[in-house]
Formats: sequence, structure tokens, C-alpha cells
Amino acid sequence: MRTCFHPWARVLGFLIFALAGCGGGEQVTEDPLEATADVRTVIIVSVDGLGFGDLDPDVLPELARLFETSIRHPNHVVASTALNPSTASLHTGLYPTRHGLGTVHERGRARLQSGVVTLAELATEAGWRTVGAVSQPQLGAGFSGFGQGFGSYDAPAPEAAAWPAAQVLNVLQPQLNKALEADDPLLVWVEFSDPARMDEGERGELDIKLLRKFLAPFRDSRPRLAAALDGLGEQGGYAELVRILGRRRGSPEYGAWRAALLQAGLARVDGALGRLGSMLADAGRERGAVWALEGSRGAVLQPPASTGGPSFEPGRARTPFALRLPNGSAAGESPLLCSSVDVTPTLAGIMGLEAGEMDGRDLLRVPTDVPDPLPGQKRVTHAVFCEGPSLVKRAAFGPKLHVEENSLRGAAAYDREGRALLRETELESDAQNRLRDLREALMLYSVNWGFALERATTSTGDAPDLGVRWRLLDGRSRDARLEQGGRGSLRPAGLGGEAILAPGAALVVETSRRDVPFSLEFTSPKAAPSALDMEQLLVGDAPLQDSWIPRLPSGRRVVWLWEEGDGPAPFDVDLVKGGSLYTRLETPGDEGRKVELLLALYPPGRRGTAAGDQPELDYAGSGLEVVEYPGRKDVVRIRATTPIDLQVQEPPGRDLAIAVRIDDQPIPLSRIRRDGHRFAAPGTLAIYVPDWLAGETFELAGERRDDLPDPWLRVLRTGPVMPAASALGEAEIELLRRLGPDE
Repeated sequence: MRTCFHPWARVLGFLIFALAGCGGGEQVTEDPLEATADVRTVIIVSVDGLGFGDLDPDVLPELARLFETSIRHPNHVVASTALNPSTASLHTGLYPTRHGLGTVHERGRARLQSGVVTLAELATEAGWRTVGAVSQPQLGAGFSGFGQGFGSYDAPAPEAAAWPAAQVLNVLQPQLNKALEADDPLLVWVEFSDPARMDEGERGELDIKLLRKFLAPFRDSRPRLAAALDGLGEQGGYAELVRILGRRRGSPEYGAWRAALLQAGLARVDGALGRLGSMLADAGRERGAVWALEGSRGAVLQPPASTGGPSFEPGRARTPFALRLPNGSAAGESPLLCSSVDVTPTLAGIMGLEAGEMDGRDLLRVPTDVPDPLPGQKRVTHAVFCEGPSLVKRAAFGPKLHVEENSLRGAAAYDREGRALLRETELESDAQNRLRDLREALMLYSVNWGFALERATTSTGDAPDLGVRWRLLDGRSRDARLEQGGRGSLRPAGLGGEAILAPGAALVVETSRRDVPFSLEFTSPKAAPSALDMEQLLVGDAPLQDSWIPRLPSGRRVVWLWEEGDGPAPFDVDLVKGGSLYTRLETPGDEGRKVELLLALYPPGRRGTAAGDQPELDYAGSGLEVVEYPGRKDVVRIRATTPIDLQVQEPPGRDLAIAVRIDDQPIPLSRIRRDGHRFAAPGTLAIYVPDWLAGETFELAGERRDDLPDPWLRVLRTGPVMPAASALGEAEIELLRRLGPDE
């Protein structure tokens, strides 16, 4: 059943596209909405590295024909300059802050939530067959979740290299032929990365031909370059060309070299599209099919400026989007400002599917309303948004200008070519107004992450104030504030701060990153000695005592005595210093008791540092069952039975955080001893909240359950939706190491 729209929207939509078609010199053959009335075949083509440029029909006949017969959108902007978030927006109609994917480098957080609905799922529910094949390993179904809804979905294994366009078609062809034979409505998605991977692979005849063609103007003035071009067909010839041009970054010949490689990559995509079109033609579906072709990311042929340039290179963020309706109806240029998020609602309207709530618009119908970028915010009609890798940077784009968050210049403004607009007061009033609107849109769209501490009110009102000290271990602090009308004080400083949290108050700390590890230390000298142990603190919806959140030694330690002063207190775990770096862990008591413990070094290595910079936890012992966390060297989970004698080496400048269970019972801090002293002083509790602990910290962003009693204190993640948590295998971890920061 088709989504309903106001009746005048259909007429106005036709007029806009008719004018666009006439302006481009093509004859509008049919109302675009009428042309899509009985569509049974939809082809989505994603091309990584597809930029704006001339399409030479002699080299790129299929792409040239496709664009010539399509509704072209020159004001299209990708939802993210990182590949996986941009692809997720293409399939969900949601911006990255709504579907949750920020970057593949958030380990274990690169997968779509199952509750996020994709176009393929909508199509499958409506009886369409769905077939997909992609070229890049990070788009694999197990890694990204992009296989949701596809009956057939193929991608390279995580340990494999990317597939060239021809191989994508080879893999797709058997499943596509079966679907075509069935004669059911069909949705196909193919993704090609040849242009983005222009430096990979062997140089064939077409590559050599294009290199010589594009670099011919520089032969006379560059003798060494001319010699290298003549020797391209010989062994080592291309390597010599790379050595010559690699030293001339930013020069015209450097740009011509990159343009030739890009053209060669596009030629391989062009050949695959020709094969795909032939398969549809053989099945009698080619003329009646709808094609949607989008550049997942654009092409940047020259290296970006070292200083003063935009973080969002227009060549990377602004990419072509072409929509070919049956028989080439309404071909021409559309003036609409659009985004990756508009593809799914547009295709859902063509396919007669109920798209649900999305950030995007149906581009074939002039919208009578524009969805909020985020729930509860103002409606924004004059901008589309683009996120950087990890969702740390963001920008608002208009047709000619864009404004981005910039650590040096604040909300910095740039024109369509990426030139900084330094003297905005000298711009024409229309341009100044557009920049003001873009800044407003960027502010409305910006959403930060962080954590919150909620403290319940008490019926008697006599609970003592609680001291809180926090420290962020990555990213940067954006804001810290007390909410919910509680009394108290706040003193933030750099990446940390202190607050006094009264009953009924909430502390909110905002950061520049999502899964930021942090530490919390609570102090309440007036509270009972056990009040800050574990029972009264909730981490998400679970009591701290039931979790594996590691506990830290508090800032001060007291002698191990009963509070009443009449003898030593009992303990279950004893940490004994053995030399300058080694700590021996002992568990007194009966033999045969089951012990399970988590040991972690604090602070951890910073996100993005090399593996060799990560602190390493060395341990030794016998009879130990060890569970390691993939990709981490600073944490270990150990199971054993008493008596246990475990030695742990602590690097200088690190604390040993610990969580212990004996006979499946959590051990409170009051029963852990460190060097003859309490592990934590009475009335104190310090915890390390990491960003890698599956089943614990991954769930901190969940909504509060109604059946929970008011907690004495509750720790929550704040901010937009989180992607799904999934464990990574060694092959996937190695894939992350191979990928650059922009994926």
C-alpha cells in the first residue's frame, strides 16, 4: 500500500521535474509518479569513490547512458564520510545518530541494531525477492548487519581482499538468475569500490591507455615522466611512475595521475553495470526497472590542504545521485537538496511500501512535512547533515555552502569548493542568511554523548550528600551540569571534575565520543561504612554487585581493622606486593573454592593508539583457566580453584582494577585487602567503567525499566542510539587493523 500524500504534492512534484528536465534539454515523457506505478524491479548501485566529473561515453558508456536518462541530483550529500555509516543511512533512511553506526573502529559496535528497519526488510515483508552483493569486507553481513532482509547477500570474508566489480557480478549472478526466473518483484543491491581502491591491483591495458592519455600534456616538460609513461608496459614501469609523481603531491600532473586511476576504476564498474543490464534485458526487465545510483563517498584527487581546509572535503561529502525511472522518464537535473537518507523513502514510495518514520524524504513527492533530524527538535528544511568518522565531527550542508564544527574556528564556513569564508560580513546578505540558517541547523542537530548519575530521593530527606569525582579517559569534555533541581555544587576541570550530589539530583557529563571509558569515585564520610559498597548502586538496570565492572582502589586507604576497633577484619582476597612491580593474589580459606576474577589496568591506552602503546597486563600462575578479551592486552578474566597463587605485573603509573566472585558470589570491597590495608576506605567507592565490557557497559544506554525500584544511585550512558554489540573474531580484528581511519 502506498504512503499517502496531499493531492497537490503530486502535481507540484511533476512541475518541478518537468522544469528540471526542460532545463537540461531532455523531453519529459511522463509524470514520474505515473511511470513508477507498476515497478517490479529496483536496482540500487553504491559506488565508493564516485565523484562529479565528465563521463566519457567512449570509456564509460553504461554510466554515461544511465546519467543521461536519469533524474540527476547535483545537490546530494552523503550522510557520513565514513563508509559503513553512509551505507547504513542509504538503507535505513536515518542519519548516523539515529541508526547508531559511527565507524567500524568502535570495536564490537559496527553492526546495525536488529530493530533498525532496512529497505530490504520492508521489501521482503511485502513479498519482494531481495539479492545483494558487495565488494568490501567491512560491509559483510556478520560484521555490519547490512544483510538484514536480504534473501541472498554475499561479501568477501573479513580476511579477504576487496572484490573487483567483475567478481561482485560473478558472485551475484547465480542468485540473481534464480530470482529473475521466479518473476517476483525484485530488489537488488550491488556495491563497487574500484574507484576508491585505485591504488590496488595490477595495471591492465585500459589503465595504461588512460594514464598515457591523462598525462600526455606533461610529457614535453617532464622528460623523466615521459620515459616512465613509455615504459608502463614493462616490469616495474608503473612503480617508476609512482615514484616520480608521488613526490609532486598537489601538482597538476599529480591530479591528472589520480584522475586517470579513478577513470580506470570507474571503467571496471561500467563493465559490471553493462553485464547487470544485460541480465535484466534477457529477463525482459531492463526497460521497466528503477535504478538508484549513489556515490557512497566522493573522490578526492588532490591531497587536502594541511591547514585551514575543511574537515568535510566537498569532493568527499558531495557525491552524485541518479534516479532512473522506467524508460528514462523525467530525466534532467533536480534542484532539490538531498542526502543518503532520502534514498530509502524515495524507493519505498516507488515500491508501494510503508516506510515508517525516517529522516529522509520521498524525492518524487514534494514533502508537505520534513521529519525532525532527532526527536523533539525543530524541523530543518534548509540543510542536510553529514557526520565524520566516529560521529565526532559534524556538518550542515546547503546547495552552495556548508558549516562544520571545527576545533580551531568553531562553526567554520566553507563554499562549495572548500574555500574558507573568513570575512563573512563582506558576503552578500543572502549568503549571510544562508550561513546563519546552516549554523542554526548544525546546533539543532548536534547531540553529544556521555553519562549521567541519577540519585533517588528519600522519604525522610535525611540522606547525606554524596561527593562524586569523575575522569574521562578519551575524547574531550563538552559540558557537565547538575539537573533535576537537586542541590549541590559542581567543579569541572579539563577531562574530569567534582560534584556534590544531593538526593534527587542528577549529574550529566557530556563528551565528544560515544563509548568513552571513565572512572567514578564516590565519597560519603557521613554514610555507614558499607553504604558505598555495591548493593545500592545500579549500572544501567543491573546492581553493581552483580556486574563485572572493575573496582579501583580509592584515593586513600586505612588500616585493616574492624570499625569497632577490636581486631582484624576477615577478608576473602589478599593482594600482596612482591617487589616493585609484582602483586601476588591470594585467597585464604578452605581448598576447592571456585574463584573467578577480572583484572584490568587503569588507565587504559587511549583510543586509536598503536597496539604497542597499549598497557600490557602480565600474569603467571598454575591451574588457571584464562579468558582473554579480543584485541586487548590490558585485561584478563581468570577462573581457578583455591588455593590460588597468582602473580600479576603492574606497569608503572597504572592501578590494578578488580572484580571477584568466589563460589559464584560477588565479593564486596570491604573483604578485599591490599598490602595490609583496606582496598577502599569506608564510605568510598571507585569504579572503572570501560568501553569494551560486553554484557555490562554496552547496556548502559538502555532505557530505564518501569519495574525497577528507585535506586540510591544509578549510572547511565546518555546520547543517541547505540549500535548492536557483537564479539569480534581474530579475522575481524585484523580487518580493523588494515582499514584506515576513514574506513
